Amino acid sequence: MKTLYNIQKLLSIIDQEVDGLEFSLNNRNMVSGALFDIVLEHAKAIVFLLENQFHASAYALARPLFEGFVRATWIQNCAVDDEVEYFVINDKFKLNFGEMLELVEAQKEWPNTLTQIKKNAWNIMNSYTHGGLQQISRRLKAETIQSNIDDQEIEELIKLVTYLSFLSLTEIVGICKTPEKDKVLNDIYEWMSGWCLTDKSDRGLIYKEEISQLLEKEAPLHSASAAESVVPHSPGFYSIFIDDPANLPCPYCTILQGRPTNLIYIGIATKSLQKRLVEQDLRHKSPSTFFRGIGPILGFRPPRGSLIGKKNQNNYKFSQEDTHLIITWINEHLSIRLVTTETSEHPNTEEFAIKRNRPILNTKHNPDKLTALAELRATCRRIALAQ
Repeated sequence: MKTLYNIQKLLSIIDQEVDGLEFSLNNRNMVSGALFDIVLEHAKAIVFLLENQFHASAYALARPLFEGFVRATWIQNCAVDDEVEYFVINDKFKLNFGEMLELVEAQKEWPNTLTQIKKNAWNIMNSYTHGGLQQISRRLKAETIQSNIDDQEIEELIKLVTYLSFLSLTEIVGICKTPEKDKVLNDIYEWMSGWCLTDKSDRGLIYKEEISQLLEKEAPLHSASAAESVVPHSPGFYSIFIDDPANLPCPYCTILQGRPTNLIYIGIATKSLQKRLVEQDLRHKSPSTFFRGIGPILGFRPPRGSLIGKKNQNNYKFSQEDTHLIITWINEHLSIRLVTTETSEHPNTEEFAIKRNRPILNTKHNPDKLTALAELRATCRRIALAQ
């Protein structure tokens, strides 16, 4: 993995650049300097753990890495002397983490990237650190216990480590008052821009996290029965939920009951959510992967021979009567969430959300795509081809 090699190289460069630097001895510099050094040690530990495929332990360090950086930056740039002394004496801060973060971004005149990371990933970081569902779900694959973190998620963690490691270096250089390092910092930033800071506004991870969370739980939930009136003709992303896993037959019911969400499908509409989600997925007015999946799960099969002579030998349909029954079931049991946005501005976001949630009806990009569903679809194709 190229980015893993690059972050190893970056951390090596940082070691070389900070070696031998001197600073004025006072509590502010000592405490913040020690914290920045700890942040860099966490970064090295995460890289080591990822390299050796200890993924859970690597992700458990994401919060200490982030929290340590913000606290160190606040102490160095924002805290008054009394606040520094209070911490040294009492081993606790007068401000909470969110207040520190707000002051840091205001004082440094940074964009709200760190605030967005906290908004979109703080609960996830806590779950990783404290052994919550985010950790547990990434240790379950189908019916086995094994690591289930894909390369894209690892890439995003490496980007976070890279970003905070570089910012830590800039802060250490500031503490040591070494302006001659400015060219080194500029050179490092230019190098990083070619492999790390490539997403729009340097916020690729944040956009993906934000959209994924909206699809999972934060966007308004609408009944599928109201889809025609609530779904716009704009592009965007969407997610589909079932009211109760018990309304699906086994093994789908059992699999879904073992997950923290009733999310069953994630999709993208590059032109129109109304056309893609409503007309295709929920009403099957034109070919739909989702409808071709939920129909067989509910026990319906296409008319025998209905694909014979058709140009596309995969897009089987159901009889008019069965299609009506499937739509009735959809209206009774399914709900939807929407994120309206220009999808071209958010490449790989659908893939990110699918890999993160592993919806049972998604097959593409899904690390846990269901064999049972694939077999059902194959059976339907054979029936429709009269084989």
